Amino acid sequence: MKKRLLALCTAGLALVSIAASRAGSPGGLHIVVAPTVGAAPYVAKLDSFFQRYSKGRTLQECDGAQLNIEQATFSDRKNSFTAEGTLAVQSRKDRKQFAKRMAAYRDRDHPEGLDGVLAMDLQDSFLVLRSVAADEAEPIHTTRVRLSDLGNSAVFDLAVCKVLVPISVMRAP
Repeated sequence: MKKRLLALCTAGLALVSIAASRAGSPGGLHIVVAPTVGAAPYVAKLDSFFQRYSKGRTLQECDGAQLNIEQATFSDRKNSFTAEGTLAVQSRKDRKQFAKRMAAYRDRDHPEGLDGVLAMDLQDSFLVLRSVAADEAEPIHTTRVRLSDLGNSAVFDLAVCKVLVPISVMRAP
C-alpha cells in the first residue's frame, strides 16, 4: 500500500513539473467539497480532517504521503460545483468539460481557479468520496468508508488521503 501511494505521489509530482496548467494555485490545492443531501450530516467529519491538517505536514494517517492543501471550500451550491454534477462526470467529453469549468472558475477565494472537486455521497452503508481533478488527464479517484468506521479517524483520514493525494497542484495561468 505504501509503495503504491508513494508511486502515485511521485507520478503526481512528475505531472506537476511537466504540465502546462490552466488553474489552481502554486501554493497548494484549491478544492471544493460538495456533499449530496444524504451525505450532508458527514460534512463535519471531513471538516474536522481539514481542521487537523496543516499545510506541508506529512500525516501519519496518509501512509506518510504529504498533502498540500491551500484551501478546501465547502460548496454552497452558488459556485455550480455540486456533488450531483461531480458524480455525473463519466464520459471523456464530460470529463473535459468539467475540467474546463474548474480551470475557468474564479471567485474571491479562488482567483486562479480550482484544482479539483471532492464529492461526498451516501450509498447503502458507505460514505463515498470521489475526487475529480482540473487536470483532465488525471483519473477520477473514488473510495468508500463504512459508516460504522467513521469513528475511527485513522481509517477515515486514509480514505480522504486516497482521493486527494493524487490531485496535482496546478501552476498559475
